[in-house]
Amino acid sequence: MAEPKEKSLEIWIIDDDPFLLDDVVDLLQTLFRDPRKIAGFGETPLPELPKLRSFPSSSEAQVHFDQLLSSTEGQTGLDRLLFALVDLQLPDESGLDLVRRWKKLRPALPMYLFTTHGSIRSAVEAIQLGADDYLEKPLTHHQLQRLVVQSLEKRSLLREVLLESPRSNPTTSTVSRTFVSASAKSRAIEETVHRLGLVPSNVLIQGENGTGKELVAKAIHLASERRQAPFIAVNCGAIPDNLIESELFGVERGAYTGADQRRIGVFQAAHGGTLFLDEI
Repeated sequence: MAEPKEKSLEIWIIDDDPFLLDDVVDLLQTLFRDPRKIAGFGETPLPELPKLRSFPSSSEAQVHFDQLLSSTEGQTGLDRLLFALVDLQLPDESGLDLVRRWKKLRPALPMYLFTTHGSIRSAVEAIQLGADDYLEKPLTHHQLQRLVVQSLEKRSLLREVLLESPRSNPTTSTVSRTFVSASAKSRAIEETVHRLGLVPSNVLIQGENGTGKELVAKAIHLASERRQAPFIAVNCGAIPDNLIESELFGVERGAYTGADQRRIGVFQAAHGGTLFLDEI
């Protein structure tokens, strides 16, 4: 007896601008019409065109999200969601509020915020809440390619993580040396760190001062394929407000009085590795 065909993936677009929605839908349809546009952009196999759902408000998207959670499909229904593209300025609330709620329930769900007028503050807040990226409108074909491939690769890696025993990976010994795992809770943290190291995603680490947040971040770095690249820790709370932008993103020579030489920011310095933003 043939196995039932798996239902197609879905992409949700939450934005109240019908013209922009039409543009995004057209770009996605064009992208999936030609397999080479994704196959040449990453290693992930190309699925069929996902079902595109659009919601003009946060409340309408939330209703559908809640229905999937409470239906007989449960988590399986949400597992078909490849990613959600959320406008920062929705008519009923900020897109940041939607990201906050959904990421609490489904941390691994790729969510991308986009906006007409971006700012460093909203970008930092979006990443802090777990958004996978922060983009400015209008979206380009190249950006949509990247979002699709990034989401497909993350989906594939998550499946590998769920199927793989953490003890079978050579990086496990590296992580074990980072912790003194005397208790069951410590061993649980060690296992979680190992799994997070396999997924190229932003991670929010919470805890009181002195509980070892930087140690955990370093362990995730060592458990990942980025372990040979830089690990850079930045205490954001110790940087004055007027210097935070140049510290994070760098500064060009002559940009302001006293800027006598070009200096790269920590984002560029950590490229290919891990950037740990403490006290954000």
